[in-house]
Amino acid sequence: MEIKSSNKKTEKHLTQLAEKALAQIKDKEYQRMAEAAQIKAWTALGIAFSGKELKVAYA
Repeated sequence: MEIKSSNKKTEKHLTQLAEKALAQIKDKEYQRMAEAAQIKAWTALGIAFSGKELKVAYA
C-alpha cells in the first residue's frame, strides 16, 4: 500500500495521484519483498486523499 496526500481536491487529480502511488509500488518492487516474506496472495493499493476526498487504485 502506498498513500499520497494532496491539497487539490479534484477527482481527476486524486485519480492520477492514486495511479502514481500504484506505479511506485511496481517501481520499488514491493511484490518481490512480499514474495521473499513468503506472502503468496496480496493486492497492491494506491491511495490518494485530500481532506475527506479519497481515491483508490488497485492491482
